[in-house]
Amino acid sequence: MVLEAGPVPARKFSKWAMCARRLSEADNDILQTLDLRSAFDPRRLTAPQALNLLTIVENIQLRHGAP
Repeated sequence: MVLEAGPVPARKFSKWAMCARRLSEADNDILQTLDLRSAFDPRRLTAPQALNLLTIVENIQLRHGAP
């Protein structure tokens, strides 16, 4: 689902492929965090909220040494 479209000055997640063949420790941490929020529904995110969530996910993965 497209949340927002338009020109951007640069790619926001230039070093993040956003794909994987298996779950990493970072992914397990992310899933555990989201499970703590029982009302989490990604379909209700606004564009700024989705960008914030992706930034948090990227930061967790970087802390765990994911490429």
